[in-house]
This record gives sequence, structure tokens and C-alpha cells, in this order.
Amino acid sequence: MRVLFQRCRYDISGIAPFPMLADGRMLLLPTYSNASEDPMYSELRLSPGVTYYDIMRGIVKNHPDLDPGLTAKVRWLAGETHCDLNPDLEFDTFPRPEGWKPNVRIDDRAGALDDGDLIMLYAPFVPMIKVDEEYQFDVNVPAKKIAVAGYLEIGSSISTYHRGPGLPEWLSYHGSNGFWDPDYGSEYAGGSMDFFIASNNLGDTLIPGAGPLRFHEDLMLHQLIKNFEEFQGCSLLKSFTVHASAKLQKHLYQLIEKHRYSPIE
Repeated sequence: MRVLFQRCRYDISGIAPFPMLADGRMLLLPTYSNASEDPMYSELRLSPGVTYYDIMRGIVKNHPDLDPGLTAKVRWLAGETHCDLNPDLEFDTFPRPEGWKPNVRIDDRAGALDDGDLIMLYAPFVPMIKVDEEYQFDVNVPAKKIAVAGYLEIGSSISTYHRGPGLPEWLSYHGSNGFWDPDYGSEYAGGSMDFFIASNNLGDTLIPGAGPLRFHEDLMLHQLIKNFEEFQGCSLLKSFTVHASAKLQKHLYQLIEKHRYSPIE
């Protein structure tokens, strides 16, 4: 089995950390989008009464090290700002059409991964707190924790264009900056989109085939690099793929089972 460790980012440079919430959830924020088909930050539900817009607004306002390119474009962040909901792992985040499944779009990976392979999503995280009814990173914990925050076992894949005939209706909320030309069978001003759709279950277990994880020291990448030879020569600055031994596969399944995120009631 191949395992893709996909580094996530929501700013151009990938410098800005992601928020780790009080209950341990590591939130993989989507990047902003110019496509009107994409959902708005204010439409994405984090918890009752809290949206992704609330989190993004606090980051943009209070994080001085945010990539200048992103800051310039979303400093004016408003409720109607669109975003690219990718990865998309949780049903309750957004109103779903019939047939929806968890999915991750990773362009230029078509053919590089097969059904049954595993995608582990990682990023740098910093705890986020609420001060005067506004979210912000905890300045007392400046060190970033690079950790796996979500997973998806591939059940199927789709390589298509924004309005291409291969894009099912339930994925139509993913926009792009191009448009599909039915006469030429191609898209102008935009590239292909490679979607990886989650399997129903993780391997032969009863664990869901995709989902977010709750922070634990065992999910930090340096722990995996230290304990498994498959990671020799891998850099955390970019995504990488390893061929997992039976030992590593078992370990990843155990991590997912133990640290799978579910809201604390």
C-alpha cells in the first residue's frame, strides 16, 4: 500500500499555521477562491453558531506572520468570500446533495495513486483561543506542531474538469477559474481536477474511510520519521509518498482508530 503524506496550506507560501481548537481538533482551513460555485467561508459550519468565517476572520486580523499575498486578498474578508473546500471530509460542514462522499482533490496525482492507497493530510498547527469573543492564535504557544490532521483511504478516483462530463453532480460545488468547452472537450484558463473519493471503511475495519483527527503527540510527523525507515530522506516541507510496510500500515490504522475526531458533547 502506498501512503501519500499531503502537506496542506491555505496561504500561497504555506507559512501560516492552521488552528488547533480547544477540544484538540486540527482544522484544515480551505484557501480562498475566486470561483462563485465554491461555498463561502460563512456557509461552512464548524460547530453550532460558529463558521469557518469566524476562524478565518480572527486569523487574518490577528496573525502578523500571515503570507502577505493572502493578507492582501482577504484583509477585506467578508461573509461572502468564497473558498475551495478541499479537503472535504465531514458531512456536517456544508449542505450536501444526495450521493456525497468525503473527498480530497490533489491535482497532478492522477495515476499516481490506486484504490486502497491511503492519504494522510498534515500541516503545522498552533493552538487557537478565544479572546473578547474573537478567535486568535495563542501567543504563549508560538511553536508549530507538524501533525497529521486527517485521513482518506481511496475508494475511487475521478480526473475531470470543472464542467466536464466526468464530474458528478454531488461534486459540482467545486469550482475552478476555467470553463468547460463541450465542442473541444477541454477547459480554458484552468487545469484538470483530480478527486480521490473515500472508501466506505478503512481497510477491513469498521472505521469510516475518511475523517479528521484529534491532536496527540503520536500524530506529529517527527514521531513517524523517527520510528519507521520508510521515511528516510523525506522532507516535511513538501508532500511525499511512501510504500508502507505491514508494520507501518498497522500503526497508521491504530493511530486513526485511537485519535479519530468526534465532537465533545
